[in-house]
Amino acid sequence: MRYINSHLLALQLSNLAKQHKKPPYALVLPFFPCIAPYVVLRKCTKPLLLTETCQFLSVRPRDFLSVTLSWTLPFIFANCEQRVLGEISAELEKSSASLFLGHTHDILSFVFRLQGPGETKKALDFIMNVVSPESATVDMKSIVGSCLVPLLSDLVVVLGSPNEEQAVRH
Repeated sequence: MRYINSHLLALQLSNLAKQHKKPPYALVLPFFPCIAPYVVLRKCTKPLLLTETCQFLSVRPRDFLSVTLSWTLPFIFANCEQRVLGEISAELEKSSASLFLGHTHDILSFVFRLQGPGETKKALDFIMNVVSPESATVDMKSIVGSCLVPLLSDLVVVLGSPNEEQAVRH
């Protein structure tokens, strides 16, 4: 049943792409901020989801993972997904710490806006566990200081948004 559903979905999306005279990638691109975290967070539990998504988009999984890091890493770090992070690190041949450091302000902006009790602290502890093995002298103050201006600008824009839903999702 699942195969039939995913096959029908791919067929419908292909037809929609043809109707709009766009390749599947261009049709789905505006929705990557929502689609990519959903697909990548399930990389370990539903690996076929990533495979099927990449087949539909005609991209290699490695390329999909690389292109979508700015949307997926905040969710991965916020949810403390060590297994997913490890697989992405291996696939992209980069350390988990370097993935974090390449997207520090995006990840921290997302983490600082987590709503549940203790969620921010849990995510910050996870970040420190990822970064600490690379450098024993790194602390959260120096991490935040390294990206203070873009981090504050992200937070000001998002928290100042009149659209509350957009502020939470951004």
